[in-house]
Amino acid sequence: MIDPTRYRMRRLDTEEELSWREYCANYRSGKGDISEIWEVVYDYEQLVNQFGNAIFDQKGPGIFRFWPLLPYSKSETACSLHEGDTPLVKARHYGSGLNLYLKNESVNPTGSFKDRYDGLSVNVALTMGFDKLVCASTGNHALSVAAYASVAGMECLSIVADSASDQVLATLRTYGAEVRVVSPQSRFAILAEEAMAGAYPVGLFMPGPTTNPFGVEGYKTIAYEVVEQLGCVPDAVIFPCARGNGLYGAWKGFRELNQLGVVESTPRMYACQPSVAASLVLAYESRQDSPAIVDPGKTIADAISEDVSSQQALDAIRQSKGAAVAVGEDEIYKAVFQLGREGVFSEPSSAIVLSGIKQLLDVGLLMPQETVVAVVTSSGFKSGTQVLERILA
Repeated sequence: MIDPTRYRMRRLDTEEELSWREYCANYRSGKGDISEIWEVVYDYEQLVNQFGNAIFDQKGPGIFRFWPLLPYSKSETACSLHEGDTPLVKARHYGSGLNLYLKNESVNPTGSFKDRYDGLSVNVALTMGFDKLVCASTGNHALSVAAYASVAGMECLSIVADSASDQVLATLRTYGAEVRVVSPQSRFAILAEEAMAGAYPVGLFMPGPTTNPFGVEGYKTIAYEVVEQLGCVPDAVIFPCARGNGLYGAWKGFRELNQLGVVESTPRMYACQPSVAASLVLAYESRQDSPAIVDPGKTIADAISEDVSSQQALDAIRQSKGAAVAVGEDEIYKAVFQLGREGVFSEPSSAIVLSGIKQLLDVGLLMPQETVVAVVTSSGFKSGTQVLERILA
């Protein structure tokens, strides 16, 4: 359930604002320009007046215990798989003098941080009156959407890149999703067609494509949990990035904690990308105003291989005084084993954070003794043949 008085929708390029009801009406009718970048905005003064110090002490399953700062307010009826509340583990063997922690998102219900994004998005879709979901994915996002669609009793079409592993395809069908395997280049055209036919596009809104403004709100809960678990704000947070929605969502969460007076500072946000798909890195290094458009090459980190990252992610890096780094294939592969020695089996697209940390240390963007959180976004148990064969070689 949505409390339409608690927040509004703001278009980021023009600052235009709509009420929740106006935004939903425009989306369902196809009227108004909702193909641009919109964001959920809250009345923080009202929230403080209403909840005081108890704003983070609410009840609800999974991430829905943070419902005052999410676009969903009936937490007890949320369709949840108890996503979130993932462990923050002190790294014992890696870190080069850093006070390094691993936020292990691989233990989420479907094995990745996407459960935060999709769990919230599916509940919003239900509130908006949709009965069918559609998503385009290399694997993690599709699995998450299919699982939550099953719980919510909704139809689900998963448009999956032909690089997806047999494990992913089998799991999708187990969840009851209709699966369509296509080339990566054709995913978004099919997504747009299905969205126009009346399905709710969970990952990217069409036309555009542009980021679903509701899903990124789920990623804010990573920041809430990190501060809760550490007892303070880390100096830096490292994310693997494709479009960079996770990094941006977490940055928004840290900013909210600061605005609400819970913490006095915010961390630097760092993005790690494969060198063959480095939209944020190119934009950061060349000081471009917008993310670079790239032609992704083949990479073992295919889950974070996209042609362009989000404007919000680039803005978050700059606002936080962070940076973006590109990592080569051999270094990504080594990082899988480095994480394994910490007791975490991660897919290469997630393990890339450890290689990124080494680069950041080498150039002085991270300093020994700093407290750093590396977000391990996904499990390695869904890895495709390419990854498994290389590990077993």
